[in-house]
Amino acid sequence: MSRVATRIFCLCLVISMGLSGCDTTPSDTPSPTETPDTATPQPTPTRDVGLTPTPGGAFLPPGPVTLTIWTIQEFAPTDEDAGGRLLLNQLLAFDRSHPDLTVEVIVKRPTGPGGIMDYLNTASEVAPSVLPDVTVLNSQMLRTAATFGVVQRLDDLLLPEMVEDLYPVAGQLGRVDGDLLGIPFAVDFEHVVYNTGVLTDTSPTTWEAIMDSDGPYLFPAADGAPVDSTLIHYMAAGGTLYDEEANPRFEIDPLTEVFRFYQRADSGGIIPVAALHTDSLDASWDAYQNGNALIAHTSATRYLSGRAGLLKTAVSPVPGPEKAARSLVSAWHLVIITPDPSRQQLAAELLDWLMAPDNLGVWSYAGRWLPASDGAMAAWPTNDDYVRFAREQILSAIPCPGEEYYQVAQSLGLAVRDVLLGRSSPAAAAANANP
Repeated sequence: MSRVATRIFCLCLVISMGLSGCDTTPSDTPSPTETPDTATPQPTPTRDVGLTPTPGGAFLPPGPVTLTIWTIQEFAPTDEDAGGRLLLNQLLAFDRSHPDLTVEVIVKRPTGPGGIMDYLNTASEVAPSVLPDVTVLNSQMLRTAATFGVVQRLDDLLLPEMVEDLYPVAGQLGRVDGDLLGIPFAVDFEHVVYNTGVLTDTSPTTWEAIMDSDGPYLFPAADGAPVDSTLIHYMAAGGTLYDEEANPRFEIDPLTEVFRFYQRADSGGIIPVAALHTDSLDASWDAYQNGNALIAHTSATRYLSGRAGLLKTAVSPVPGPEKAARSLVSAWHLVIITPDPSRQQLAAELLDWLMAPDNLGVWSYAGRWLPASDGAMAAWPTNDDYVRFAREQILSAIPCPGEEYYQVAQSLGLAVRDVLLGRSSPAAAAANANP
């Protein structure tokens, strides 16, 4: 067994945390079915990784080098599922093409004590040697990690064609203050699913279509639930996310329009009381699967993981006042942490290999993750209608706002519940939504 295989099978696995809106930390999902266990092609090195000088004048160290990757359990190389096996094979292939390199993969929590973000924040000052060469971060984590000063700029490290192949919204999510700090490999967005056995003649893309459906129409509205569904409704009504000074701010008129829709749908029994107890898109999806919703919000990741065998179900964009809304997109990124130029060169070679369209395409399909590049999506089956739908949604989508925007989430969520519980008029709730 090669060095990378030995390292991978000796991993210390740590349970990861759950989903929370655009801050997408995957929850445990069912193992995918009918996934291709495609043999991984042998890599063609894109750089000379021998004893060659780097632009800074440093030389790659002689002898075996260990390149350390921190990841989360959902993206771990493993023999337990199709996506994990493909990633394992890709790392083995990379290892074989680099005889003096050992790839060590360590699985950690994304956040919390001893998690990736905890170490990036604290170890960078007191013990930088314990940090990895490469880590996995979601979009919110990437923005925060950039403030720690440990994330390396990728613009001059990665192959230009790989960066150019990214979906525009994915490329935006990987940039912080104009610098490419993370290369996105998987994206996610919110959409709805609906029962075609009942809705036989229409797709619920407008609020009037929702009203005509008689419901139940379900989205997360519990205390502490992500407010992304309402944000998408708000932007579809013409609302903007920031004021002229780039501070997060809700416009009263568009938000009032959203709340009037909620009030009408609530009084007609179309938005069920269960919405006030639905705390995530996962919970909304589960309710739909259990027959407790006619139309329900969910995420692309959740839908892909559970669609096998699902009957009389179709997908649609989030509905808007007159036409379908543009969704919010989040992403997971590969990030280089090591400040050493020679190790950065090796890390960049690994990222180029993993992000190659064929590699990313077969892995993402097997793992049921939407890839962040058009070239990788081209490796998905052409007869899969969801591919066309997802691509259209990603191309029209908006990047999830930064962490500062979710500081207003509590007041927005409270305003939503005030309307649904009849405690406030739409206009008054909209006026109170800004903290």
